[in-house]
Amino acid sequence: MNDARPHSIRTGLVLRLILALAAALLVAGCGQGDPGAIGPTGVDGGLSPEGKRQDYVDGVTRALGQLSQATQTPTYAKSVESGNKKSLQLSMYAWRQGGEQLKGLDPPKDAVPGHTALIKAVEGLDAWNQRLVKAAPNKFLTKKLARQAADSAASRQYGDAICTLVAAGYDVVDADACGTGLDAASPPAG
Repeated sequence: MNDARPHSIRTGLVLRLILALAAALLVAGCGQGDPGAIGPTGVDGGLSPEGKRQDYVDGVTRALGQLSQATQTPTYAKSVESGNKKSLQLSMYAWRQGGEQLKGLDPPKDAVPGHTALIKAVEGLDAWNQRLVKAAPNKFLTKKLARQAADSAASRQYGDAICTLVAAGYDVVDADACGTGLDAASPPAG
């Protein structure tokens, strides 16, 4: 991002997002019982609107966790710094898996604008991931491209889309990350 925020604030936001995602994944992993137990059932035996909403939040949270694991780890940062092509490829594939998870979700009607924008941003950042892989093993170029990706329109759209979902009442990240006028996190490097 190209703003006046100190790096430590962005780093703090990333850490809060990662911790929130980890906590959400831990909670989502508990209670592997009846999937209908998410919420009261509707007349047709399917999930109620509240259950569908929670199901969607859980799916987005899992996908964001996958995306975060792909590009927000020390291992990824080392791969960019060293121009490690194999590791960057693995991150690219992990990123795509997160994108596919998002595409497989059925968002409630009021989440469609944010969901659609999030998928578009993830696809835009996937293009940056592809550029990073192609640039490897040139570590000067991988570092340069990662900085450009972080400052890209797709990166800004990623944070904006997440905050759009939060504003619509979908607790996919800590609402404080969006409520202060800041993005949901320092966007993925690509």
